[in-house]
Amino acid sequence: MSVLENASQALTDFAATIKPDSVPEEVYRRSKLTILDAIGTALLSSTLDKSKQTARAIRGVSAGGDSTAWGLGFKATPLEAALLNGMLIEGLDYSDIHLGAGLHPTSVILPAVVALGEVKGLSGREVMLSHVVGCESMIRLGMAAPGKFHARAFQPTSIIGVVGAALASGRLLGLSEQRMAETLSLATTLAFGSTLSVRVGAYFGGIDSGRGAESGVLAALMAKEGVTGIAQDALEGRFGFLDAYAGQGNYDLKKVESGLGKNWETKDIFLKRYPTSFACTQILDAAIRLHRRSKLDPSEIEEVKFGENAQNIGLFSEPEAEKRRPSTIYVAKTSHYFILALALMFGRVDAQLLNSKLKDKKVLQLSDRVTYSLDESGRWVEVRLKSGEVLREEQDSLEPSSETLVRKKFHDNASPVIGVEAAGDVESMVDSLEEVRNIRMVTRQLNPRKV
Repeated sequence: MSVLENASQALTDFAATIKPDSVPEEVYRRSKLTILDAIGTALLSSTLDKSKQTARAIRGVSAGGDSTAWGLGFKATPLEAALLNGMLIEGLDYSDIHLGAGLHPTSVILPAVVALGEVKGLSGREVMLSHVVGCESMIRLGMAAPGKFHARAFQPTSIIGVVGAALASGRLLGLSEQRMAETLSLATTLAFGSTLSVRVGAYFGGIDSGRGAESGVLAALMAKEGVTGIAQDALEGRFGFLDAYAGQGNYDLKKVESGLGKNWETKDIFLKRYPTSFACTQILDAAIRLHRRSKLDPSEIEEVKFGENAQNIGLFSEPEAEKRRPSTIYVAKTSHYFILALALMFGRVDAQLLNSKLKDKKVLQLSDRVTYSLDESGRWVEVRLKSGEVLREEQDSLEPSSETLVRKKFHDNASPVIGVEAAGDVESMVDSLEEVRNIRMVTRQLNPRKV
């Protein structure tokens, strides 16, 4: 079988044989930043009612274990912790994304490798390498069929995430190439996830990421015990993973295999600076610059216009009545009108602000003065003041988040939950993760502080 006929073998060989020194330092640096960002986002999500409710549901039937439920104050089995922590990372729509693959890799891979690493007492170096393996595998599968999973109403993060988490977990368990092949095959039978999870008003983001992490760990544990999969060509074969979820003929296996282990997609993961779709980033950047440049007084704003493409208008400005008066935080953060009003009034958009200003009369009054203009060539925000002065900012490209901003986001999210000192300790350990002897040194800091 030629190399381009067996993506399954390419990924299993990659996961089983990659050496730590084969990964460039810039990839490790990026991975550490994504890990730090994900931990902070998970800790913030742990304060949500839905997170606490789900944790109680699981804890009520759990016999306990050695893996930490981040920010929730109890131990669970690796499967339970992977589920909960994956849910937390993705729970506020604040986690990282790979734009070319159209999925959120860290929300599935990190909870899987940390939960399994805890119970095995593994080092930070081992966990980090497995994290890179899982993210890279997951991203490349997404890039093989960009947009095709969503088009068939499947959620690519959880669907593909099961495979990535299984390979990462198999790496942590030290599985042979043959056992790794069985892991991948088993993972494809456990894959699931509906796009409905991010399309309904009663958004329950994150549970699909958590189930992806849980299923990936399960696949690796089963393979370790000798359970065999269905087929060695589980990804590309007849009735295989890609035919089932992307659609026959809708994928390019070259994107999986070309340069695997040499050209690293993980280094291009985009870290969000706002708890909403990355597609809203550019107009929010423009609006926040307007606020900071002009020290806007909201009462002096007569009208706000913004330029966006038709696809984003359809997602974030329509239906207009619902978006102008959001009934939930999810609708609010996917409303151009609401998030632009926040940006112009406060010069920031974060989870705390979304939660506290959902029914704020001044915010809603300003959002009523926001209108859009279809523009397929650029993004811009224009403010007309009552004095007649017009202020405008343009943002035509998607700029990466600075490391300084990512670290600030981590501390803003983590410190209220675990305390400033513990947050600082976590940051220091993640920065030198290759030197951490046991991943439990990190996770023991992720319990809520006692008030």
